[in-house]
Amino acid sequence: MLRDLRPDDIETLVRMLRAGDHTPEEAVRRAIGAYHVLVGEEDGRMKGFVGTREDGTREDSTQECDLRVYVDPVFRRQGLGRRLYEAGMARLKEPARVTARYRADGLA
Repeated sequence: MLRDLRPDDIETLVRMLRAGDHTPEEAVRRAIGAYHVLVGEEDGRMKGFVGTREDGTREDSTQECDLRVYVDPVFRRQGLGRRLYEAGMARLKEPARVTARYRADGLA
């Protein structure tokens, strides 16, 4: 199931983002606030998320956007990343120029 991020998800999301990363916790929390986040969840467990952010309009009237997908390593190769990516793209305004970021070990 995909759903909007809820306030009670923040701690889990921060832990997921900081796993193997040395980014200060406060910086991670600020970054979360800059994105519209959808969570991929099953049986009450967060398996991944997509964050989208509209960055502004270019001279050619296209919207610049940022899209970031993360899937917990345990749940990869099951199609969740694709579903999150597609849901994130659907939220962005058209026409859009999207910078999509993905790293196997977390967010870029």
